Amino acid sequence: MASDFERDRGGTPTLEEFILACQKSLARAAQGAREETRMEADFVRGERPLYVVDRLEFEIHTGIRAAAYRDDTHHSVLLDLEDAPDRRSVLRFTVEHKPLEFETGPRIALADLDPLGANLPIARLRSWVLDAEGSAWPGQLVTLHVYTPESTDEAGSVSHYTNAMGRVEFEIDPNENLVEAAFGPSVSIDLREFAEYWVRASCAVPESPEPLRSEVLHLTNPESRG
Repeated sequence: MASDFERDRGGTPTLEEFILACQKSLARAAQGAREETRMEADFVRGERPLYVVDRLEFEIHTGIRAAAYRDDTHHSVLLDLEDAPDRRSVLRFTVEHKPLEFETGPRIALADLDPLGANLPIARLRSWVLDAEGSAWPGQLVTLHVYTPESTDEAGSVSHYTNAMGRVEFEIDPNENLVEAAFGPSVSIDLREFAEYWVRASCAVPESPEPLRSEVLHLTNPESRG
């Protein structure tokens, strides 16, 4: 089923959607090849090796244009596969099928609890900390760092301890310049002027010489005054 963005664009895929579709197709093909081969008698008897395609080289000729969608703050590259030949560009990329590498040691993660932006401009986030065995780590002090386009360093931060499940949640209301931890402290950070900002979680633990750091999340405020 096409997404709302695809319908708004008349079915024109973005570059990231096209590459993701290629990755998914290769993964499905590799999985199907393994399942089919393993059912063959020669393979079961060890008389035939397992062959799979794990790498594809792509070259596509397509029209390219940049466009904003949704709230005019998210920009993306659109591919027009039916564009006139004299207006097409050449894109080359490689898709590889690789197994996921599981992380070891203590780690921290940060997730957007509203990835589709149904409650924008309010953002709700959850961070959790895992110990070296991958178990929830309660009682760890997690700091949420906020960055804006104009700040050379973080614009501000708020900290709170993980609960019994090793989690802590945060809520950001940029129009009120409010960043707060659930059942914890809050701080005022100037956000209402910015259409976009970024957040990251960190946690200092004895087992790690450096603070644990999550990936950076990109958040938006379609009601910004900027």
